[in-house]
Amino acid sequence: MRFVVVLCLAVSIALFSASGSRAESSGFSAVIEDLPLMEGLEEVGDGVEFSTPDGRLAEIFAEGSVSQAEVVKFYASTLPQLGWVKETTDMFVREDESLSLAFEQMGNTLRVRFTLAPLASGQKTPLKK
Repeated sequence: MRFVVVLCLAVSIALFSASGSRAESSGFSAVIEDLPLMEGLEEVGDGVEFSTPDGRLAEIFAEGSVSQAEVVKFYASTLPQLGWVKETTDMFVREDESLSLAFEQMGNTLRVRFTLAPLASGQKTPLKK
């Protein structure tokens, strides 16, 4: 009986560890599900997400030992594949949403703030021009 309990506990721990590693290596934000995370960046904190009558509002932070230039290059090439259109170096739009990136260098670590928000009233997406 003791063997069965120990075996069940070992299997449970293994499954929990495997599911945790899959979530971490999914490559996407846990808060903004359709936002890829660049390799080398790790989401930190809980982030914030809620819906309004105008659309989604969300903010997450990701950190890593990467350069701002690498992050800008990654998102400039990756986000358009997901339907985002580059407005500026640090802002993208898709449908009725904007995604902005802000950077803070902390020693060897770069912190990136991703902010998802509805487009301002009257602001047009590139598809509606």
